[in-house]
Amino acid sequence: KRERGHIYWKSGAPATYAMVSRSWRKLVLSSPRLWAAVTVNANHLRIGETVIRQFVNWLTRAKSHPLTIELNLGGAFSFRYITNNMLDILFSFVEILYSKFVRKLSISLHPNHLTVASRRLSALFLDAPWLEVVSLRIPAGPSPTVPVSDISNAGLGTLRIDGGARNLRALDIHGWPFIVDIRSPQASLTKLILGKGSFSLNEILGTLSNTPSL
Repeated sequence: KRERGHIYWKSGAPATYAMVSRSWRKLVLSSPRLWAAVTVNANHLRIGETVIRQFVNWLTRAKSHPLTIELNLGGAFSFRYITNNMLDILFSFVEILYSKFVRKLSISLHPNHLTVASRRLSALFLDAPWLEVVSLRIPAGPSPTVPVSDISNAGLGTLRIDGGARNLRALDIHGWPFIVDIRSPQASLTKLILGKGSFSLNEILGTLSNTPSL
């Protein structure tokens, strides 16, 4: 039976199963599918970079199995112990090591981390051949320390979706205050939800021209 993977302070299934006996450990460690789904919550990052090492070790055991990655980092007080540097390291591993294997990606972020997210996710979309489903949510809460207008005027924050995610079927984005730029045709995309503020006519027409299967 497949178990949904979770990173805990010390352990979690399937890591727990690996401690039952030597034979169970051998079986669990040789079963990449058991390690192919992982969730990191904001409270996990209270232990600092240790959780990033656990995250990498966990997904390394999945080898080349399609991955489901869920990063729930958007709690109201998460910005108190999640720094942009820590988040950048975590996202860089997703982008550099796992972009070719991730199938489902779900991210919830505090508004303070929008520039880091836009840069890393835009890079991920350049080379994510197995990626099928993406959910990105920015929960309502305290305003970011840097005003959204300042970020936008500096040319930052745009989320660029290029042709490297050619199998993308569903894109669900809520609360993203900047431009979502679908820059190349996404022939496989059949579901698109962009729950943000107002769109310009050019944005709407550009999106529709690159999503013929909606």
